[in-house]
Amino acid sequence: MARSQDLLLPGAAEVPANVLRYDLADGSRVMIRPSGTEPKLKVYIDTFSDEGGLAQRRETAESTLVRVEAAVRKYLAAAQSNETP
Repeated sequence: MARSQDLLLPGAAEVPANVLRYDLADGSRVMIRPSGTEPKLKVYIDTFSDEGGLAQRRETAESTLVRVEAAVRKYLAAAQSNETP
């Protein structure tokens, strides 16, 4: 992981928010926040690629999305069962 931020801390974001942001080394981003209306977490994953043509960039970004989503699910499942991922 390249960087993590708690956007609720002073100076971390222009407008403080109850969001944890993880910027990954490959440029992908994972943001986690609680739902405002339900007892659950909301997870947002952004991926991209800037190499190759449009089709190759899309394919790379989509495969990265699958990989990052699987890692997030594994981590959260381990955290839920109080295990170390």
